[in-house]
Amino acid sequence: MSVCVSAPNTNVCEDGDACTLDDFCESGLCAGSTTITCGGSTDPCQVDLCDRMLGCATVDAPLGTSCDDDLDACTAAICRAGACVRSATFCPDTDGDPCSAKACDPSTGACIALPVRAKSLSPESITRLSSAVAQN
Repeated sequence: MSVCVSAPNTNVCEDGDACTLDDFCESGLCAGSTTITCGGSTDPCQVDLCDRMLGCATVDAPLGTSCDDDLDACTAAICRAGACVRSATFCPDTDGDPCSAKACDPSTGACIALPVRAKSLSPESITRLSSAVAQN
């Protein structure tokens, strides 16, 4: 930090803070009058900030920050290590009915029972059935 000596003045100086501009002497100390606004990242998993030593930087958003685009109610998305990670809604079989499979309705996010004809149903079949229900 620069120290301003002599009679009080408003001379230009350098306060040593990379996040300020237009530094000048005030009350015997060097101070920045304008704070830099860092920005530009449109990625919800990246955060722009100003480091006093380095200036503007982009860092990972905190773990668990939402990055959901709300396009599909059956998935949720959170930031993990700077990346958006999606997870699907799990619909447990709570009724024990062997003639239905549980799937997430993408329009509402609710778990619904879908009729099945076979004793076992592949994940691909559940996805197709779920899509069919959503279109109706």
